[in-house]
Amino acid sequence: MGREYYMIEVVETKNKKSFIFDNSIVNEKNDILRGSFVMLFANKIIRKSKDGKESISYEYPTNVFENMNMCKVSNIEKRRIANELENRLYNGLRNNMSLSDDIRKLLRNNYLNIIHVDNMENKDK
Repeated sequence: MGREYYMIEVVETKNKKSFIFDNSIVNEKNDILRGSFVMLFANKIIRKSKDGKESISYEYPTNVFENMNMCKVSNIEKRRIANELENRLYNGLRNNMSLSDDIRKLLRNNYLNIIHVDNMENKDK
């Protein structure tokens, strides 16, 4: 098929979950991709405090899932070779390095989830 091996790849599933993985250490069996991977996301957490003030924080991937089920092959919508920043993200997390500002920006621009947390209902406690 002319497919290159030992490449870092990215998949996006039909339910909009994205993963980055090394195709040399992923196995396909019974319609499941299993191996070592990183979930791609940037969670923007907007918290409303008891006094009504808002604060914003971000969560990013921090670890590589080792030898775990990633996704169903039949659920994959897109599959491609990772770009340079995605390669740095995967290899950096494999080597326990913190994410650089440009990688955080990549995640925010492409994999942003906005989560609202309202603590107003707890204001009397």
